Amino acid sequence: MRTSKLHNPVLGSLVLLVVCTTAAVAQPAKESVLYAFGTNGRTNDGSNPNGALIFDSAGNIYGTTASGGTNCTQNSLRCGTLFELSPSSEGGWSETVLYSFCQSGYPNCVDGAVPQAGLLIDSSGNLYGTTSAGGTGPCTGFGGSINGCGTVFELLPSSGGTWNHSVLYSFGGQVEGDGETPTYAQLTSDATGSLYGTTPSGGVTNRGIVYQLIPPEAPGGTWTEVVIHNFCQNNCSDDGDAPWGGVTLDNAGNLYGTTETGGKDGSWGVLYELSPNSNGSWTETVLFNFTQKHGGVSESGVAIDAAGNLYGTLSSGGLKDCGAYYCGGVFKVSPSMGREESFLFDGKDGGGPIAGVVISGNAAYGTTTSGAGTVFRIQGRTETVLYTFCARSHCADGGIPSPGALTQNSGRLYGTTGNGGRYNGGVVFEITP
Repeated sequence: MRTSKLHNPVLGSLVLLVVCTTAAVAQPAKESVLYAFGTNGRTNDGSNPNGALIFDSAGNIYGTTASGGTNCTQNSLRCGTLFELSPSSEGGWSETVLYSFCQSGYPNCVDGAVPQAGLLIDSSGNLYGTTSAGGTGPCTGFGGSINGCGTVFELLPSSGGTWNHSVLYSFGGQVEGDGETPTYAQLTSDATGSLYGTTPSGGVTNRGIVYQLIPPEAPGGTWTEVVIHNFCQNNCSDDGDAPWGGVTLDNAGNLYGTTETGGKDGSWGVLYELSPNSNGSWTETVLFNFTQKHGGVSESGVAIDAAGNLYGTLSSGGLKDCGAYYCGGVFKVSPSMGREESFLFDGKDGGGPIAGVVISGNAAYGTTTSGAGTVFRIQGRTETVLYTFCARSHCADGGIPSPGALTQNSGRLYGTTGNGGRYNGGVVFEITP
């Protein structure tokens, strides 16, 4: 087994330490809407962006919408697009729809539908992502469709500014016990070009999997899926259950992620590590069991800082009630220090974070979803609310930040909201701290 400085098998028995943090509610940041979806009440340009944004080397932004597109019927919520935002010399941004998916639930929706995760870009500018419906495989778990259980796709730029879409893998039935309905989990890749991701259902237990897609030896060949972990195989208290967030790869080849439920403290989820073995198998280690009191139920991916600390969000748990659920928080696991720290939201400073965090220097940035949502910074023991979104419908600044984590570029933060905006189809926003 390859190990890294993150690997510490005693983490599962560590005592949870809640940090006494202070919250600063001043809003020094400026929010700018780069693009509002649903132009003039139409959805051809996409609607309801959910995933994280990515930049290419020229400064263009790429993302997904879970609905809209040219193949959707009016007001349909089950299609989706891949889009590009390009900066103009006048200072604005223009949108180009790179691909419109078919309508989920319709026969022959083989190219996939409803992309809810962000995209991955490689050094050649090729884009990779997932859809949560469509494809050729029938679903047997929750959230699926008899007309498709989701796909992994590739989008390649070609001459003349066009893009070519191809399905690399359709979930549901191609491999015994493969996954179903990938949702918010953004793909990651290794040096060989293999792709890694999660599905919250499917697998031999229907409790979700972590998978690897291995590229073909020759261009145009078939990609091979390998299920590297099935969750809840023996007892869910010894393992996680339902991984909604993606996995993060460290320099030694280990993968890290979270689950929404499972673990020793009821159903509050775990932080896990998967380490590759020399025979091609993988070993799972539960690094931490989340709790109701100190925050649990993680739907986010994991961020790793320069010191090897792991960060993510907990959408529920804690001591404060945010209305429909407890407020949740942000966790930091420090293997070298032998402890876990949590910042817990109290409702006044936000609550219910679903997206993960982005690390910049000694600060963590993220979003919450309670009310209309916030953008926050946690630095040391202090949280600062950088921006609070408008709680009314059709607010120009957007509402309810999406499950995709913020993206940092040139010292600014970028993200999406699933609704709100001038046309109430969601927005792409920029935060200048």
